[in-house]
Amino acid sequence: MPFHRGYQLADDLCQAAKHARREEMNKKSDVDTGGWLDWHVGAARPGETVEEVRRRQYRAGTGDLTMRPYPLAELDDRKQSWRWLDEDLLGPAIAGGADGTFRGSRRERDVGGQSVFVPNAWSGSRGRVKLLGSLLASGPQEIARQLAAWNTLSEPISLPGALPGGGYLGAATPLRDAIELMDLHVRLEPDPRTTTGAAAPHHSATASQDTPRGTSHMENSP
Repeated sequence: MPFHRGYQLADDLCQAAKHARREEMNKKSDVDTGGWLDWHVGAARPGETVEEVRRRQYRAGTGDLTMRPYPLAELDDRKQSWRWLDEDLLGPAIAGGADGTFRGSRRERDVGGQSVFVPNAWSGSRGRVKLLGSLLASGPQEIARQLAAWNTLSEPISLPGALPGGGYLGAATPLRDAIELMDLHVRLEPDPRTTTGAAAPHHSATASQDTPRGTSHMENSP
């Protein structure tokens, strides 16, 4: 992707994040909603805007296959923030221990009877995650049917992030957002200089690179 095209795409993402922030502030009588985050993974056609890419790649009938942009922190009327996507969908959970995220783990007993952590139903089966991603455009009913089929063959499995069985929240799903970031998202260690008695917030990053699949960008709108 030419540099000027990548720059334009990044600028579009910033504008999309700022627009979402303004819309949310308008609903809250100008109460500040903090920073918002938007990104794109994959190729884009020459001259295509972020809005056009999403209409082409992230629409299925009346459903949206993305919930981007995300507020950095949970809002009163929107739990689905970047922190939620990072901790509750992608994982592993910040607190450690067993969890049902896409990159989480579960406990089981080894041959010696010791409790050990092993990959959970999602992190232990990349094929299952890929199949889930391929079903998103078919709608919540198809996702619920596939979950029911998995549950008849193995231990109980549910969607991460306390999502309903169909994977959609209203007319949109965050699952594709998480699945696209599984191999790109890197959780960074907190800066020890910011730790003052309380636990410092963790930080995240994604790759920004040209690959055969295109260019990924992550933009933060303050």
